[in-house]
Amino acid sequence: MKIFQNISVLKTALLISALPLSMLLLGKDAGRLVQIVSMDPAYSHIMVIPFISAFFLWRGRKSFLSEKGNKIGLVFALCAVAGVFILNLFQIGESVSLTLKVTGVIVAISGLFVSFWGWTGLKKSLFSFIFLLLAIPIPPGVLNSIVGFLQWGSAVMVDFLYLVVGQSYLRDGNEFHLDTISIFIAPECSGIRSTMALIITGAVAVELYLKRWPLKVFMIALIIPLSLLKNAIRIFTITMLAQHINQSFLTDSFLHHSGGVVFYLIVLAIFFPLLLVLSKIENRATLSPVSASDGSKPTQKTIDNNVAR
Repeated sequence: MKIFQNISVLKTALLISALPLSMLLLGKDAGRLVQIVSMDPAYSHIMVIPFISAFFLWRGRKSFLSEKGNKIGLVFALCAVAGVFILNLFQIGESVSLTLKVTGVIVAISGLFVSFWGWTGLKKSLFSFIFLLLAIPIPPGVLNSIVGFLQWGSAVMVDFLYLVVGQSYLRDGNEFHLDTISIFIAPECSGIRSTMALIITGAVAVELYLKRWPLKVFMIALIIPLSLLKNAIRIFTITMLAQHINQSFLTDSFLHHSGGVVFYLIVLAIFFPLLLVLSKIENRATLSPVSASDGSKPTQKTIDNNVAR
């Protein structure tokens, strides 16, 4: 028994040590990764992703430590490492190179995990590895498309909010012209950073409270419209205050510079009650007793009589 425990400890130690060592595979791009994480708000979330994934792996370790490894995982890991080394030999676009290398590192770590605990172990720890994909730097072209979608979605919801309150305005794409002010929903106002924060917070909460994948996918998908709503409410609130009270709300106000936290909490106040309701419904369905054919739970006496027969 102690031998198996020692092997499990050794495997775990090797996997943990592979995480920091994998940064060496990135070569010169390791410095670039640190730079964009520390300087670009759109990528700042990357630094926390590996720690959260490691936490969920550790939290669920009892479910996979007894599983048998699969040698094919080592093949995947070695192929991924070889792919990253090949990328280091060729000069390609920095952003594409970084994306491919980090993807290769994640594939290598996943392959190493499979070689230790097999595909069954990977299946039992699937959330940790899916979540780890958020650590892949999004190429600038793709990121710009995402930001453009967030701008458009925010504009659509701001449009709706103006209609609800009866505010007169003219809209031209992402521009809104009110009675006394005009605004443009710029890329900086798209809410990309808060959207990533909501995705991370929501994914962690969903994994902690829900068990069924359909419910998990539904709640995570709900984060996108909620994020658009959050951004729209913020823009709507600031413009209404600027329109009817003081135009300085547009340029020099707490809501403009630091109000994102307030509206972030508003969205969480919508998300978490729904999550808790679904969790309770799911738990009741899981804990409901298996009824007998007549709809009643069999008694101990009935069971004893059946055994005696």
